[in-house]
Amino acid sequence: MLSDERLAEIKEANSSRTQGKWYWFGYAKSKEIVLKSFLPNDHGVRHVMSFTRWGMRGAQPVFFDWKERLHKLASELFIIGKKDTANPIIQGIDCADAKFMEDAPEYVTDLLEEVERLRAEVAELKAQQKEMVKA
Repeated sequence: MLSDERLAEIKEANSSRTQGKWYWFGYAKSKEIVLKSFLPNDHGVRHVMSFTRWGMRGAQPVFFDWKERLHKLASELFIIGKKDTANPIIQGIDCADAKFMEDAPEYVTDLLEEVERLRAEVAELKAQQKEMVKA
């Protein structure tokens, strides 16, 4: 059972994160990839996670492919949107973990709303039960 304290902790974490719809975006030619967020109410775009150079090598996420049982560079998994530009646009990463990271904020928000709805429903049913017992 989800305790009130744990629920409060999850709510706090969810409200503290970068708000908005998260999505992967980048440019293939210049080897850039970031996890961004469309901020609510048309307040622009914000980086959630980006990568920076470390030493003389580039930086990019590496994901484990559970089907093939090996690590794959994000550049091997890019979903390219506009290929006809000088710098093809990356619109996603074809990997379950990357997709989960992208969608996690919405999952958490939806689940928290459902927990609240169900708790309110239980409270209402308990109140109705008490009334029925009194009668």
